[in-house]
Amino acid sequence: MTDPIESAPAGVATTYAELIELLEKRRRDLRLSQMEMDERAGLGTSHYSHLVSWDTKYGRNMGPGTLAKVLDALGVGLVVVSLCEPEKGDLN
Repeated sequence: MTDPIESAPAGVATTYAELIELLEKRRRDLRLSQMEMDERAGLGTSHYSHLVSWDTKYGRNMGPGTLAKVLDALGVGLVVVSLCEPEKGDLN
């Protein structure tokens, strides 16, 4: 396995929509269908497609357990970095 610190970041997401875009890009780069993602992540039928269409009538948001399964299935992880210094008092 590649050392995560030495791996190049795939992109920056500051919103849920941007996170979904990055996950979808990785899925396409791996040439996985959404059905294959369901299988690899141990999700129910069509569940992944509902996750990536979270902003539609039948969409769903990912909870922590599902996010962990999706990240594992894609072979990726999250890295949190400061994009700017918070204003004094913002960290309450």
